[in-house]
Amino acid sequence: MLQLAKRIEAYSVRLRYFRCYMESKIPLPTDNLYKFFALFSVVLFISGFGAVIVATKVTNDLAFEHWVEMETLQAIEEPTVDQAARLKSLERKLEIAVSDKQTYIYIGFALIAIGTAGAWLGFGHWLSRIQPLSDQMAATQLEIARLQLLSLKADLRAKGIDVDKA
Repeated sequence: MLQLAKRIEAYSVRLRYFRCYMESKIPLPTDNLYKFFALFSVVLFISGFGAVIVATKVTNDLAFEHWVEMETLQAIEEPTVDQAARLKSLERKLEIAVSDKQTYIYIGFALIAIGTAGAWLGFGHWLSRIQPLSDQMAATQLEIARLQLLSLKADLRAKGIDVDKA
């Protein structure tokens, strides 16, 4: 029983330790679905570029890593069975890497296209539908605050307090 309590305590300490890393330091605008959609689309857009860059880098690294060995094996006039198998293996690995690179690049371009369209739609709807209402509400709140201030000053003047000196 004591061991179980110690395990639970250690687990809760780890949770509290990792909690500071899990809390978001960037406030996400969840007050508006269009704004959230637009920002999520921007993340997709950036992820698409990341996918293209990573796919290209991984394929290039693989090709350069095995290039010398492939050239050495191809230069051998009569390779052994092991050398021929190794050469075929490296050539096939390179073919697969190039094929995968094309697939990942297409996925990256799709993410870029979806992100662009989503950001365009999200920000466009937000700016045309939601933002004018928010601006109007802010202007109305400002007008209400000004009227309340004028009313408060009138009440203070009626009580004989001079509010213009302050």
